[in-house]
Amino acid sequence: MATDRQPWDQQDGEPDDWFSRFCVFRDMGPDRTVEGAYRQHVAADSSKSRRPTGQWYKRVKQHDWTARASAWDAHKREQRETRREGREERQAAAEDRFVDDQMDRRRQRVATISSLADRLLSAALTAMPVTDGQVALPDENAMKAIDRAEKLAKLAQEESRRECQVSDETLARLIELAKGVAR
Repeated sequence: MATDRQPWDQQDGEPDDWFSRFCVFRDMGPDRTVEGAYRQHVAADSSKSRRPTGQWYKRVKQHDWTARASAWDAHKREQRETRREGREERQAAAEDRFVDDQMDRRRQRVATISSLADRLLSAALTAMPVTDGQVALPDENAMKAIDRAEKLAKLAQEESRRECQVSDETLARLIELAKGVAR
């Protein structure tokens, strides 16, 4: 029966106490040493030698600790890379959604400004008196309304070409301004 055992897992014939020592070695990271793992293992016992015994080196070689720990390092690097890629993908998707939302808001603002300009111009032209089939010259209020409508139309046109947005505050001021002229 095939197993999915990884190199850093406990190996056949590897005693539990030596596997736990390997785990200390493995978890020390790329700068690990047998001496460092030994010191961590015996840290609580001051009567032990500061250097690993021959038995340590025999077990390190017998169970190929260096290769297994290197495989562990590669596995951890791959996990970190996968997490990083996932974060980057989520960040890119969030940025795309943000840009799309901003573009939708801008299109809505442009449509609102254009509609406002059209209504203002229509109101100004409708208010102009017609005598004997002739349209009279617009009065001062009609001229202001036409001027404002042209400015709004120009603003909408410029806004549709730019990447910056008309703020909600600016849009509200424009609407109020247009309402004041249309009265």
